[in-house]
Amino acid sequence: MDFLYYLLFPILAYLINIIVSIFVPLILGPFTWLILKFQKQLNAIFQLYSWRYDTVLQGIARGVMTIYLLQFVNRAYNLNISNWYLYLTAIGLSYLSYFSWNRNNYIGYEFGLVFSPIIGYLIGILVF
Repeated sequence: MDFLYYLLFPILAYLINIIVSIFVPLILGPFTWLILKFQKQLNAIFQLYSWRYDTVLQGIARGVMTIYLLQFVNRAYNLNISNWYLYLTAIGLSYLSYFSWNRNNYIGYEFGLVFSPIIGYLIGILVF
């Protein structure tokens, strides 16, 4: 039975990541609006290189919540998945995120979408 758990755990991780990526922007919507409002004012004053801070924040939150929910499912249902396999699953999710990079888009936008979940996975691994 453990073999089946190890086989299905990356699929579960992928599904949890998709579900979290839908709900995190909905939850952080008002905060995203505030960030964009202040970001436009700062860019007008200082002429800064414009990064998408809202997507960076959402990506980090998505990565941390994904790792937290994977740990929660592992403990709640007594799946006995070892931590090293959870780390390998997070690395696999990071590769999926990295390979979704679109070279035609603006680099600040792509950084917020691609690398911020990887940072979130690392923070989630360190915290949980």
